[in-house]
Amino acid sequence: MVAQKIQELTSLHPNIETLCEIDQIEMPYLLPLQLDAISSDILSTVTEHVVCLPKDGQNLELALMLRALLIERQGCNAPINFRVQRSTGLAKLLEATENEPEIPDGILPFGMLDELAQAMHEEYLARLSNISSHDRLNSSLKAWQTLPEPQRKSSRLQADHLAAKLRAINCRTTKNVNKPFKFTHAEAEILAKMEHNRWRANARYAGWKLGSARIDGAKINPYNIPWEAIEAIIALPEMLSSRLGLGIQREFYIGVTGHRVDKLDRQDVRLETDIEQVLEKIVNQHPERKVIPVSPLAGGADRMFAKLAMDKIDLALHAVLPLPYELYQPY
Repeated sequence: MVAQKIQELTSLHPNIETLCEIDQIEMPYLLPLQLDAISSDILSTVTEHVVCLPKDGQNLELALMLRALLIERQGCNAPINFRVQRSTGLAKLLEATENEPEIPDGILPFGMLDELAQAMHEEYLARLSNISSHDRLNSSLKAWQTLPEPQRKSSRLQADHLAAKLRAINCRTTKNVNKPFKFTHAEAEILAKMEHNRWRANARYAGWKLGSARIDGAKINPYNIPWEAIEAIIALPEMLSSRLGLGIQREFYIGVTGHRVDKLDRQDVRLETDIEQVLEKIVNQHPERKVIPVSPLAGGADRMFAKLAMDKIDLALHAVLPLPYELYQPY
């Protein structure tokens, strides 16, 4: 059974063994006693856990069990990524937004991409509507319902990378679609280059080779989508709005550092008032942007700023944590 799983993995990702070493531990899933048998020596070397069972519910259940086990082990607090394939049902419960409960700390869902991936694929079909489909030459020119799984995966990878591209220009998706959004030419150019480089890297990783014409069955592609073709990027805000009810919002980051606890009077009401007023001024100066405070949560000024930003201004903190997460929990 293990050998079959490894074979499936390497056939799906032909070059994976050039990127990492693969080892196997065979055990029934969803059995806490079996998980408990894994030694801390192994778990302490893990930097990321990824749970990819066939069903969403199984993935969440195993992730919760694994998280409970890791909390009890010293130095075994690596994050747990688990796959959720659809942004409906179970996935809706896991998509934490403002004023909604979040999933347990250290457990990160991924793969809730089918809706976005399908929308991107349909936009792709609309742009290439004048090209006839041929299975051997281009099997991606099909409706999502009949699209082969490798091509669906390609669209999911594109959807998964959207957040990374938007972060590169200090933007994010938002549920606020009241005001139209438009990329600058420089921003669209950056995103187009990133998308083209991502696409080529994934194609090579999947075993595609360069050729003069596209033949999907032989995994041959001329890589002839130039990054200068930025029509899809320019159309992205309208597509997100019309198809998914999402907008794009620019971000504005605030980073603060200052004295540690021994040099800072944490009861200085005037200092707290001054910080609060400055934060309010910054927020008011950037009404169209998502203001994000950033702090490494060192004792003293860093934590004072973080607490005021969250409690008084109701901002969502981005914390840079150089030490294990559990050390910060009391704060």
